[in-house]
Amino acid sequence: MTVVINNTFIRKIASVKPEKVTEYRDRSLRGFIVRQQPSGFISYYAIAVKGSARRGNRSQKKIRIGEHPAVSPTEARKAAEELIAKARLDVLPLKKELERWTLRRFLDQHYLPWAEHSLKDPAGQRGQLLRFADWDQVFLDEIDKRRVELWRTKRLVDGVSPGTVNRNVVVIRAVLSKAVEWDFLEHHPLAGLRKLKTDTSSKPRTLSEEDRNTLFVALEDRDRRLADERQSANKWREERGYKQLFELTHYGDHLTPIVMTAYHTGMRRGEIFSLRWSDIDLASQLITIRAENAKTSQTRTLPINDPLLDVLKQWREQPGLTDGYIFPGKAGARLDNFNNAWEKLRKDCGLWHVRFKDFRSDFGSRLANNGVDLSVTQRLLGHSSPVVTMRYYMKIEEATMRIAVASIS
Repeated sequence: MTVVINNTFIRKIASVKPEKVTEYRDRSLRGFIVRQQPSGFISYYAIAVKGSARRGNRSQKKIRIGEHPAVSPTEARKAAEELIAKARLDVLPLKKELERWTLRRFLDQHYLPWAEHSLKDPAGQRGQLLRFADWDQVFLDEIDKRRVELWRTKRLVDGVSPGTVNRNVVVIRAVLSKAVEWDFLEHHPLAGLRKLKTDTSSKPRTLSEEDRNTLFVALEDRDRRLADERQSANKWREERGYKQLFELTHYGDHLTPIVMTAYHTGMRRGEIFSLRWSDIDLASQLITIRAENAKTSQTRTLPINDPLLDVLKQWREQPGLTDGYIFPGKAGARLDNFNNAWEKLRKDCGLWHVRFKDFRSDFGSRLANNGVDLSVTQRLLGHSSPVVTMRYYMKIEEATMRIAVASIS
């Protein structure tokens, strides 16, 4: 976008935070740029050009001038003019000494504010970055391959799986990639770092028939207990003239409907938390997962089977719900976790080995063992590649393989 970069313009954009990183180019001084982050952070740049394309020796470099409000638009313009002129006169070396930033400073001022507005799971990123808390005061250019290798080795010695370690490193690599993109680093210090080898033949984790029965009974018992506790509380309140709480007609809270939605659809946790009533058509028995809530950024539609339809209809009748999120958090906002309720349920019914994400692989495996085509399973799970579906989300039972072999004997 071409604008006139002055005090009036800077005050205007400083009052509104953009949805994504936005650059503005000055109308009169070519190469003078203002960049604004989703956090509202504003910085000035100059694009210095040496040589010419005609002679084949043209090169350019985006040079950071300073940040608002420490540097005014007038000061930034003057600095840009000098940098651009020196580059044209072949006086300015295009390689500029970059200011050194610590990891913590870069995360707090740039990466995390950007992630909050741009990533689907910023809370997950913050959680992963806690693994690197010891590096808070380490400069970005000091996070090299040797440092990461030593960190990985320690994690492996502590009993962490190679797959988990690889996922941790992916996050720190993403942070450094943004540092390069935003000119805080000249080169990516982890370029060429290889992932740890993992066992790609490991079987997806699924629920046994006993696990399913135990889980469903535990959910029913929990809902019944919460309803009884609510009745008891209302009786106590009535005796003292206090306002009654609404009755728990079907479910004690959102735990059972969330678990049943995951079990019958294989949806990701974040996709379930982001569901709104406008995304569900109970008459047509369809769920629409919008692109902005899907990991692959692709909209997909899932059928609702009869058991889940009954659950959602009953949940819709639950008092206290609004027309916003299906499973709202505090004050009707998006739910961000239900770990306390889920972990207590696992503990109470002895299902420590069952993780919430196992419902997804269990759903894919049940489809495969019932003869559903791989392409259909892939689409229902929202995978971009069938390889992912086969490797991580489908466990073919021995009985199914025996039937397959017997069919050609």
